[in-house]
Parts: sequence; structure tokens; C-alpha cells
Amino acid sequence: MAKNSVEIKKDSFLPIVNVIKSGLSERGLVEQFSHFTFTGTHIVSFNDKVSLLYPFEIPFSFSIKGDIFISVLNKIKGDVSMELKGNQVFLVSESKEAKEKSESGLNITKDISSITDRVEIPNSKKWKALPEGFFEGVKLCSFNVSADVTHPYLNCLCIGGGEIRSSDNIRISRYSLPEDIKPMMIQRSSLSTLVGLGLDLVSYQISGAWYHFLSKDGIVFSCKGIDEKFPDVSPYFEFEGSLFDVPEELKEIIEDVSILCEGDFEIDRVVDVQILKKEIICSGKGSQGFFTKTIPYQAQKFWKDLKFSVSAKFFSQVLLHKVKMGVDENKLIFNADQFSHVMSLQA
Repeated sequence: MAKNSVEIKKDSFLPIVNVIKSGLSERGLVEQFSHFTFTGTHIVSFNDKVSLLYPFEIPFSFSIKGDIFISVLNKIKGDVSMELKGNQVFLVSESKEAKEKSESGLNITKDISSITDRVEIPNSKKWKALPEGFFEGVKLCSFNVSADVTHPYLNCLCIGGGEIRSSDNIRISRYSLPEDIKPMMIQRSSLSTLVGLGLDLVSYQISGAWYHFLSKDGIVFSCKGIDEKFPDVSPYFEFEGSLFDVPEELKEIIEDVSILCEGDFEIDRVVDVQILKKEIICSGKGSQGFFTKTIPYQAQKFWKDLKFSVSAKFFSQVLLHKVKMGVDENKLIFNADQFSHVMSLQA
């Protein structure tokens, strides 16, 4: 094998690259924000808010336009030989099964300092185990992180004090962890990428303003935190009334009626829920019409009719757990295992 050449097992390499690409950005001020960077020890993506990296040792370094690199890899059949020749990387494959030979030369950038000067490689000796249920808590609490950047603590997922917390000033979510970890404030823009990737996270470390998370597959997700304090929200979860079981079939109904809901993001697809004394009514509507389903429900004698709107995706995730619900004059509360969610009912 040539000094500037490396063999790639495409079937195992391509899924990793498809995860790493989530750190690319076409709108960054730095051109290489849209590039995969091969440092010689890792493959890296970075967009100034998040970075993703994976150990990948090769005898040379360069950066390459991410979308072009993936597009060519997808069109090549079989394993690939990657070789550096001048200002191009050659991808060569000869598939005996497909009886096909492929060769592509792609332009590269050899100066990768605009990325390597910004990206920090985590210390392999400083990883600490994440508590059980951490990512489930992150997912459940991510739904009501506020988009309002004028209140920075509401624009973040707060981790610390043995809990994960979030709020948009109308709703508050809290997830109890079995053990405490170092405090973190993860901004909404980074959080959406982390949750969307669905990585099996096992460890973390904090270095300066950066939070690093290690997945079981060896992928590292890193994001910038901010120095903000989240207020004490425990009084809002105080509830003296009775809690009632939420019907298990409600999850399927929520998912059914949400097919007509619309929104820029999945979290924006909202359903209307009415919990009455003898039935529960769920409705979804959009520009193409509406869809309503009703199921019988026997409420407590003193139950007052209740109506609220909620993200279909969020509610479906909560209803994967055994949920109890309570209501008073000012708020609606859901409890599910380690998770609690309170919603203001005030106009």
C-alpha cells in the first residue's frame, strides 16, 4: 500500500460519516465548516456550535467538501482505497460482485488549521460515566426548551443537582437522575442536533466552555455551553390533589390524529386534547383538514372539563411510560417514572 493511501471498509465507514455530517454547515463564515476534516487521527465536522469526531487514523491530513464526499461514496460499490495525490484525494474501488470499477478524484484543502485550531480533542483519560436514563431525560426535557434567546436560561437544557430541567415559561419539565453529574447548560440549537442523532451516549467530560459526550460507537459529540443559572422550579411541582392513570390507548390516538398537523419541525405539530368526565377527545388539524378521535373515559366525580394543546411528538414520548395526571385551578401535571411535566392553565 502506498504511503499516502488507506483502505476503507465502506459498510462500516459510511454509517459513521452519515452521523458526523450533522456537524457540517453550508452557512458558516468559514468555508471548512462545510468540510469533513481528516486530521490524521480523527475525522471531524465542526460548525462553531457543535463538533463531531471519530477516531480514524490515516497517514495524511486534509479537508474535503462533505456533501460531495458522501455523494461519491454512496455511488461506489464495494470497499474503497483512498489515496492522496497532490491537491486531490482519489477514491478507487473494484467490486467483483458488481463487476464494476470506480475511480474519483476530489479536490481537497491541505491547510486544516481553521478547524484544528478550534476543535478540542477530549482527553481519553477524563471520561466519566453518564448515569442510567440520561439520554431519555434529555429527550423528554428537550421538547419545551424555549426558542426565546432573550432569556438565555430558558433557551437551554439545564443539567445538574441530580436533575435535567427545562422550561419555556409556560411548561416545565424535570427528569430525576439516579446520580448527580457536573452542571451543564446546553443551548437549544445544539440540543436539537444531539437529540436528532439518537446516539447511545455512555460518557461525558467538560473542558472549559465545551461539553463532550462519547457514544458506545466511539463517536464524540461536543457543544458549547453557556454560563447561566436555572432558577429553582421545585415549587411548581408541588401538588396536593389526586393523580389519575392516563389511558394507555391515548398514545395511539395522539399519533393517529397528528397526521394532519403541520409545523416547521416535528415538535411544532400540536394536537388538541379534551379530557371530559366521560370521554377524551383528541384532534389534529392543518391546511388539508382535521382528524378527531374519541375514547371513553371515566373521570373522578369532582373532575372539571379540561382542554389543552400539546406537541404530539412530546406527548407520545411521555406516554411510552406509565403516566399519571393531576389538575388544579392553575396547572396540569404529568408524572411518569423519573419524569414530571407541569403546564400552566392560566390564560
